[in-house]
Amino acid sequence: MCRVRGICYKRRHMARVSSWKGIFRVYACLAALLGGARAAAAAPAALELEWHAPEDACPTQTDLMRQVAELVERRPTSRPVRAVANVERVADDRYRVRLVTESEGAQGTRVLEERSCRALGDVVVLILAWMIQPERSNDDPRQAARDAPSPPSAQPRRAARARSPSPPSSVWVLSLRGVGDLGSLPKPALGGLFAVGYRAGRLQLSLQGSYFPQSRGEVASVPGFSATGGDFSLAALGLHGCFEPTPAHVALCAGPELGYERGVGFGVSSPAAGGKAWLSLAGGLRSALRLSGRLWLEAAAEAVVPTAREQFVLDAVGVVHSPSPVSGRASLGLGLTL
Repeated sequence: MCRVRGICYKRRHMARVSSWKGIFRVYACLAALLGGARAAAAAPAALELEWHAPEDACPTQTDLMRQVAELVERRPTSRPVRAVANVERVADDRYRVRLVTESEGAQGTRVLEERSCRALGDVVVLILAWMIQPERSNDDPRQAARDAPSPPSAQPRRAARARSPSPPSSVWVLSLRGVGDLGSLPKPALGGLFAVGYRAGRLQLSLQGSYFPQSRGEVASVPGFSATGGDFSLAALGLHGCFEPTPAHVALCAGPELGYERGVGFGVSSPAAGGKAWLSLAGGLRSALRLSGRLWLEAAAEAVVPTAREQFVLDAVGVVHSPSPVSGRASLGLGLTL
């Protein structure tokens, strides 16, 4: 009986040992599966990225690779992707990237714009993550609708419209410039110009006023006598229409101008004052350079042709001044968009 019991005990002990081995094997398999899943999750995305961007305001290539890996680490990579991205600053508050991608033998090119370089990097990360794992868009229908790309030819325009709101196309513009005139007054004169304009796209209509405070004209002096002549001032009010044929902010401008010139005689026994008004046609070029968000540096040059050449005369002396057939003006100052 003892031997039988011993045999039974031994068999029971062996059965227990066998059960422990089975449990150990199960745990070993589970550990291997978990380790493989973690390794697959930690494995870098199958992405070859060349990121060329200004270093002062843009994320690094390492940052983009890390963000892409965080988005696709839940599933094994299904599509290797090679991408080259070139970023350039097109304005003070605009960045543009040209993204060339290749996946499974298919190539595509996208051109995107954003107000900041980091926002541009986020868009590039989403595009690359979608290309590596298209199935990730099934997790969230709203995210899938945002991330699903269109064909390469249409995607850049749609992405730019969806993510980069364009600046307002219609704005009010205020301008304050110093201006010089040659020909309207007896001598070259300096003055000031103020303009209020409304710009819609590449067209602008401006109402501008200018004033030249003083320019002296003299008649030929007679030996032994004091100089005689007149002191003149000029005020002008014009309505100018401008058109920018290119995005370089250089415009062609033209329009009518109403001028009023006043003269006061001197060097005679009874000096008198008088003024005359006439209509002129003005035309020329105007350019603008952005200094900051709404502040611009403006410059303009134009020719002014009077429709009538008035004369200013001193009695018993003669003609003191008559405007030139064509006068020239140049101005430089600041503009502000509202």
